[in-house]
Amino acid sequence: MEGQRKKVNVESYSDVSKLGQLLKDVGFPDSKSKILQKLWQGEDFQNKENILRALINLEKKLYNNFSDVTTSAGLVYK
Repeated sequence: MEGQRKKVNVESYSDVSKLGQLLKDVGFPDSKSKILQKLWQGEDFQNKENILRALINLEKKLYNNFSDVTTSAGLVYK
């Protein structure tokens, strides 16, 4: 219904938040390889193993936005 929020299940709010910070400069739409390439450049990945594992397992396709990435990575379930 209009005006109601969609219910989503989040695997780990801290991982989704960290991923949001990591992807803040990604211009969507973008491919898996470009997203990973941008993340590797100059980032400290200490304590982000879950995020990297999820992103490495993404399908090779074009991602339209942050929500598309988190859902495909299995961090958010709709």
